[in-house]
Amino acid sequence: MWRKLSHAGIAVLVFVALTGAFLHFTGSLDIGWAIGALSGRTSDDGDGHEHGSDCDDEHEKDADGHADEPRDWCAEHGVAESACTRCNPALVTAFKTKGDWCAEHNLPESQCVACNPGLKQAAEPEHGPDDGHGHGKSDLQKKCEHGVVIVDCDDCRFEVGVVKVQPSLAKALIKTGKVTKRQIVTNLQLTGEVHLDQTRVVDVPPTASGRVTKVNALLGRQVKRGDVLAVLHSVDFGQAKASYLDAGMKLEIARKEQERQAAVNAALEKLLKRLAKRPEGGEEGEPARDGNGVPKELMGEWKSKLLGAEARLRLARSVYKREKDLYDKKVTSRAEYEQVFQELHAAEAQYASLVEEAHLNMSLDKLRADNALRLADVSVSAAEQRLQIFGLDAAAIGALHDLKHDGNFARLEVKAPRAGTIIAKHAAEGKFVENTQSLYTIADLSNVWVWCDLYERDLAVLHRRLAGGDPLPATVHVAAFGDIAFPGLIDLVGSEMDEHTRTVKVRVQVSNEHGKLKPGMFAKVKAVITSKRKSAMVPRESVLSDEGRSFVFLHHKDDLWARRGVEVGLAQGPLMEIVSGLDGNETVVTSGAFMLKSDVLRGKMGAG
Repeated sequence: MWRKLSHAGIAVLVFVALTGAFLHFTGSLDIGWAIGALSGRTSDDGDGHEHGSDCDDEHEKDADGHADEPRDWCAEHGVAESACTRCNPALVTAFKTKGDWCAEHNLPESQCVACNPGLKQAAEPEHGPDDGHGHGKSDLQKKCEHGVVIVDCDDCRFEVGVVKVQPSLAKALIKTGKVTKRQIVTNLQLTGEVHLDQTRVVDVPPTASGRVTKVNALLGRQVKRGDVLAVLHSVDFGQAKASYLDAGMKLEIARKEQERQAAVNAALEKLLKRLAKRPEGGEEGEPARDGNGVPKELMGEWKSKLLGAEARLRLARSVYKREKDLYDKKVTSRAEYEQVFQELHAAEAQYASLVEEAHLNMSLDKLRADNALRLADVSVSAAEQRLQIFGLDAAAIGALHDLKHDGNFARLEVKAPRAGTIIAKHAAEGKFVENTQSLYTIADLSNVWVWCDLYERDLAVLHRRLAGGDPLPATVHVAAFGDIAFPGLIDLVGSEMDEHTRTVKVRVQVSNEHGKLKPGMFAKVKAVITSKRKSAMVPRESVLSDEGRSFVFLHHKDDLWARRGVEVGLAQGPLMEIVSGLDGNETVVTSGAFMLKSDVLRGKMGAG
């Protein structure tokens, strides 16, 4: 039993020892510091500086007494943490709303050191930008645990990414070059297919159902707007014409009836005024009469009614006057006098009632005539609109009144709505067609679309280029005319990505005045995208990565080479864009950088 426990204990000790050695060699565990901290002992580094349990704060501060990293600072991206849009995507909307946004590099304009190199020093914290591994520029100046500047310490310089290389060896193995400022140029090479310009394609259905009696246009023919393509015999069209002529006739009758009614009312009104002005004797103010003593104006039955009532009223007045004279002379009795008086009042009431009825009937007759005219006019307008739907213009509609009633009354012409080429024909003589069937398809081939496939990796740069609203010039090549470059414009990027090919459709507008490009042709499209601003560029070999972070090596001083963290952008052939991390005036290692990286890693593994 004890033997088994002893074996288990030995195995645990071996495991702990191996684990500690591994952590120590990888730099994750500093055994010397831990032992010193546990024992509380101090050691002199030879320069009067003691290292022990009370030395932690001094190692966490630089020579000026500042902390290595400010609290509000994103070491990964080199900006204030409270303004870092890459760590806090929710801030993007606020920056865009303020107009502080660089679409080219996808970060706030106030933080874009690639577009505004002068911002770099102002944006850096007190200890400089991070090198991508937790070491800023000021880290190269602080002292290590041995009391010397860390870059001069053979044991500690690797911690801040500094490598020491003998000048003779560096001259043979290391080459350097200046950071250059260039515009980002992206060459897009796309493949696609020629298509019709859908804004210039139109189907031509008949405006009414009918039987095709004549076909004028054939496939491939060039037509102009208004050319007669085919002729139909349409019952619906003939009925529409007949309805229009019928409505026109009713309108004419209603207009004449209104005029007649207006003349009758005027004459009747004139008669009433004359009768109202006539004195009781009836001599003056009488209306003009014909040879039979009847007024000349035409008033219909109201003439006899009014004249008869007026004559009876005059007779009643004359009898009343004579009877009153006799009654005053005591010749007649009171009963006879009162009877005549009542007859006079009855005649007056009958006349007044007839005059009032005449005025009322004049208003009603005028209203009926006006309403009849309005209804007839509406009917004509509706019939005209229906004929316009069938394709007749105002001149053709006006000519219907002179149209002879022959076999052409139901003739319906199918005309070209626009100029172009007939690319499809479905019309045949004797065929009965509905107004939902297309007889022809006409396309204007002077402009075509080329739909291309754009890979996802190229989407960002094209999207930024088109964000300003201006199309991107491009050239189109087809196998049939390999020596001709057709100029075009990229003006649209599709809204959906094909989940199978991982591509987005891109539209190219191409002029095709000579008709050489045919729908269905395979095409190759080339376009060059040049950024508006210059960016820092270094050779691709200069950019290395470690733990997912990119960096370059720069000459620090003498025989020392230091690592600098950078953020890379787009690759441009043998060059790589540097979005941040370099001012643009530095000298970087262009050949031999991998050797320097290996030396740093070797120093980490051999430390302790």
